[in-house]
Amino acid sequence: MPSTPARTCACAGCERRHYAHGYCQGHYRQHIDGRELRPLEPRVKRGPRRTKPYTGRTIDARGYVRLYRPDHPNRQASGWVFEHVFVMSDSLGRALLPDERVHHRNGVRDDNRPENLELWSTLPQPSGQRTRDLVDWAIEILQRYAPGVLR
Repeated sequence: MPSTPARTCACAGCERRHYAHGYCQGHYRQHIDGRELRPLEPRVKRGPRRTKPYTGRTIDARGYVRLYRPDHPNRQASGWVFEHVFVMSDSLGRALLPDERVHHRNGVRDDNRPENLELWSTLPQPSGQRTRDLVDWAIEILQRYAPGVLR
């Protein structure tokens, strides 16, 4: 069975593919709207809405300030990082560990001055009260946060 060639629009000078009643989609729309058939403008491909990356700050619904820093190690998948996390990691000189949290001392979520922030650890304590477990846990904490104390 021979293949039939693809039909094109019946409007003079239009090379677009047939859609309905002999016209391409654009000319068919003009036809059913009752407008005079006129040449169609070439389709303009829309570019990205933003030409440079957003590096600003915003306040979310809970009152926390967020910064767009897609290269920060504590960023979320979307590239945003909380400002208090950013300030604390900058003052520590390292990224925050997964079990570390930043607490606002005065409770104001957009007050991200270094003197208002403190680092909290959610490192779990060992279960039970065996003294050897407590000592091992205490040594682990000291190695992480005060290595100069240990000899």
